[in-house]
Amino acid sequence: MKYIVVTGASAGIGLETVRFLLGKGCYVFGSVRTTADADRLTGLFPENFTPLVFDLTDDVAMAASVEQVAAIIGESNLTGLINNAGIVVPGPILHLPKEKMRHQFEVNTFGPMVLCQLYFPLLKKKGNNPPGRIVNISSLSAEIALPFMGPYSASKRALSNLAHALRREFYPYGIQVVDIQPGRVKTGIVDTLAPNASHFIGTDFEAGMKRYLESAQYLRDRGLSPESIAASVYKALHEARPRLRYVKPYRYFSRWKIPSSLPARLLDRILAKRLGLLPEYLKNKNTP
Repeated sequence: MKYIVVTGASAGIGLETVRFLLGKGCYVFGSVRTTADADRLTGLFPENFTPLVFDLTDDVAMAASVEQVAAIIGESNLTGLINNAGIVVPGPILHLPKEKMRHQFEVNTFGPMVLCQLYFPLLKKKGNNPPGRIVNISSLSAEIALPFMGPYSASKRALSNLAHALRREFYPYGIQVVDIQPGRVKTGIVDTLAPNASHFIGTDFEAGMKRYLESAQYLRDRGLSPESIAASVYKALHEARPRLRYVKPYRYFSRWKIPSSLPARLLDRILAKRLGLLPEYLKNKNTP
């Protein structure tokens, strides 16, 4: 039996990853933040599934989850730790409270880092079992930082670099660390953007932020399915020589290859024009 921990299992990519791995015969531990979600997932997955209730900002609860997993897997080791859970703190950095930026990193970067530390003993090779793997669900935003997504992009860039560092530090243990970078995915996370971006209202960035929110909704509805990311997670866990990074964009060339190959200043201007952030826009806005 292969044992795998998936964080953020209540919806979206996490939920579909749990479903996909169970379909492949794995035993899955799925982290959620509430007992209500734990009960719901237990009803959905009555076999080979155990919910873990913790928040990524709660070190004590995360440590307790390790003991819960260890009690079930016994003499086996953990096949995989999937750091999927995350949040988005949107809005212009100029008006962003430091506390919001700190919370963004607590959930998206520091939480996964602590889990890698805590679950390390269970990932190490035990008996005839090969060492487990760590899979971090990062984002294409780690590579192409969009306006009004600075906190999220920074936290995911840090998570991606964390994967590189851990891969090299865990090299002597044989624990591989893989980075998966999805583009737009059809999940409910886009619906959290507007309610969490109230600090842009009444600023020079209000119109541009509204354009971004409309674009995000449009692309979400046309994005990748969570199941496609779950399939990449499975590959990262089971391929003999997994890639160091799996890039999963919505529209490979227009949404990833072309933007990533453009000169940075040209891309700056393209994004500024699209979101109404050209200098002449502000000049016209502030003209009496």
